[in-house]
Amino acid sequence: MKMFHKPFISVFIWILFLLSVSKIQAQEIKVEDRYDEYFGEKPVFTFTIRGDLNLNDASLGTTFGWKKKNFSIFTSVDARPFRKRNLYYVNSNTSYQFWQERYMIGMGVEIKRQFNEEKRLGAFAQLSPTYAWGRYAGTEKKPDHGLILIPRMGLFWSLPGDHYFKLGYAYVDTKTESIDIHRVFLAITLIPKKS
Repeated sequence: MKMFHKPFISVFIWILFLLSVSKIQAQEIKVEDRYDEYFGEKPVFTFTIRGDLNLNDASLGTTFGWKKKNFSIFTSVDARPFRKRNLYYVNSNTSYQFWQERYMIGMGVEIKRQFNEEKRLGAFAQLSPTYAWGRYAGTEKKPDHGLILIPRMGLFWSLPGDHYFKLGYAYVDTKTESIDIHRVFLAITLIPKKS
């Protein structure tokens, strides 16, 4: 009989506690947002879709970051949307053909300078330390990988809604001999509406 009373008493106490808590009136507290007074404009979230290419390679990428006035910080992920044929030379008579996949992940900073408020045209510069790696399909051999520094620069056009269209030049050394390091890229930066 003693075993029955202890759980019964515990359950009864919990029920009384929950009933008493439900009767307490909560008071709403409103806090003023005074961030702008102390720090200026709030940083906003940005999302960019980017494609870069040259005569013998291409990649697609995206960035996520924060923008405050003319300065942005971001993280990026890029990948080649197809496998590229690479020849691996053993000697003058022998070479192997591999199909290479390539990926890059990095972070960086961007600075913008608008030329004219009315025409909404400006210039930007980015610097992004990036880790590049890849693999060859169907083999355990791996292409060179490592940390690279990708500078990008170009022009942007400010679209309605604080979005940007960018056209520029990028120096991307993917650590692959058969791929040119100079690229042209197009990007669209979207800034979700502020709530």
